[in-house]
Amino acid sequence: MSWPLFKYFLKKNWMIWVGVTAFCLFELVACVFLMDIVSDLPEEFLGGFGGESILEIMSILLPMLMFMFPMIFIIFTIYRLVYRPIDSTLSPTLAAGVKRTTYLTTAAVFLVVSLFLMFSVVFTVIGASMLYYGSFNWTVWLKVNFVAFVVLLSVALTGFLFAAAFAPGNIGKLGMFGFPVFCLAVLILAGYIDFFKWLTPFGWIDFTKVYDGSMTLWWLWALLYLLGAGVIYVGSLFLFKRRQLSI
Repeated sequence: MSWPLFKYFLKKNWMIWVGVTAFCLFELVACVFLMDIVSDLPEEFLGGFGGESILEIMSILLPMLMFMFPMIFIIFTIYRLVYRPIDSTLSPTLAAGVKRTTYLTTAAVFLVVSLFLMFSVVFTVIGASMLYYGSFNWTVWLKVNFVAFVVLLSVALTGFLFAAAFAPGNIGKLGMFGFPVFCLAVLILAGYIDFFKWLTPFGWIDFTKVYDGSMTLWWLWALLYLLGAGVIYVGSLFLFKRRQLSI
């Protein structure tokens, strides 16, 4: 981990983080305050949105919005910090004495910290918005956000691995862009066709059951996601160190 390198990443990417976080908050806050309007619509009209109740519609929209905008940030960040440097600009950095593992670790830490801060802002602002409806269970909201964060982290680090192991080839590009986009597309389809949810990490845990408390072992699933993310990160380091690069 290199603190000067981390500050350099921050300087180059803070505007993207602010923009994506702002769009994410706007859409989620709008979704929260539209609940009153949509809940008054007749059931036959709600069916046109893919659900028979406001709860079903929100269970489709909220996960999609919570993951869609952070996914944009993930793709941009991996491209700017891993894929593009391997393709063109990493040589001077390594020539200056920065080790491969140090560079990749710093990039991974920046990605994780950025996502954590993004989810922290979303947790605070959306939780405060829900107070509009009266009392709000912050503990449950914290639990849902934590599970969403570790699930998204596993997807992000998978794209990170593809970039570290295969950039600048087509496999690296396909994995870095394609895998997160595929996961998001499947998440959207899973709201309408239940079978699709098992195709990506997004569907291996039921967020509705996490929210209503019927999934008592949610913490074990979260731990498994974290362990999986750790294994993926170690794999990224291993594959990156063994690569033959023109540097």
